[in-house]
Amino acid sequence: MRTDQNKKAIWEKHMSEFNLSTLSAKKWCAKEKLTEESYTSKASFLDEDKMPVYKEKNKIKYTFSGKRIKRGLYQSKNGILLNADCNGSANIIKKVFPNAFSGKRNSGVMDTPIVVNVL
Repeated sequence: MRTDQNKKAIWEKHMSEFNLSTLSAKKWCAKEKLTEESYTSKASFLDEDKMPVYKEKNKIKYTFSGKRIKRGLYQSKNGILLNADCNGSANIIKKVFPNAFSGKRNSGVMDTPIVVNVL
């Protein structure tokens, strides 16, 4: 498959998944809100890092207080370890709803996991 055909196939698959998501949201009477996710995996949720919006021509290098240790593990500047996906997800929520975690950021919400047995 040629490169341009491959790009078109990937875009069509992405759009069909997007349309399916929109239909599902309508079915359950949920509101759907699109957002951009730039810097949500690099920024530390626990340290309240600011997350700029990505701009292609912007040459500024941003620094963040935490770091990804390995796949699936993120470390805050204070050494607190948390799941990298949880860190990114919380940052996406924070971008869409800035006050969602007001007063709860360092209360153990993100760094104290609970094991739930669903069976």
